[in-house]
Amino acid sequence: MKHRWLGVVGTVVPTLLFAQSVAPTERGPYPRIAIIRTHDGHTVDFEAGYIRHLERHRQNRDTWVWYGWSVTFGERQRWFVYASFGHSAASLDNPVSPAEDERDNVLNVSPHAEYVGNGLYEYLPGISRGTGEPQPSTRFEFTTVVASGRREIVMLYERLR
Repeated sequence: MKHRWLGVVGTVVPTLLFAQSVAPTERGPYPRIAIIRTHDGHTVDFEAGYIRHLERHRQNRDTWVWYGWSVTFGERQRWFVYASFGHSAASLDNPVSPAEDERDNVLNVSPHAEYVGNGLYEYLPGISRGTGEPQPSTRFEFTTVVASGRREIVMLYERLR
């Protein structure tokens, strides 16, 4: 069964921007984007745990730049979107200490949130706006589109123009 979904997740406000001191050497079209729903009453603990988790990334000399936004409007209010952009396929194959990262995530983030989505995507400049990497801003709109193939994506993009 084909599943099509088009919707505006919401206007989001950046809450955390984590930039490491070492810049990645290889750029590419792939972002990693994940969505978390914070448990009711756990927002403060989640934010503190996420900051501790980002500190672990910094201490391990992670070269990925991490962005984070809190959804502030709509049915997904209080959800959190985090992402890292501009990766090559090779850089995706070499994350910093994946087992340690997962242990730290389970300790600091998981007790306070439910993972709603997590994926790797490809930025397609021919049918996209912008550069594929966000600029720091106080607000932006996050739109997700699930389509069954490239032709359907192009058709949806044309309708959104």
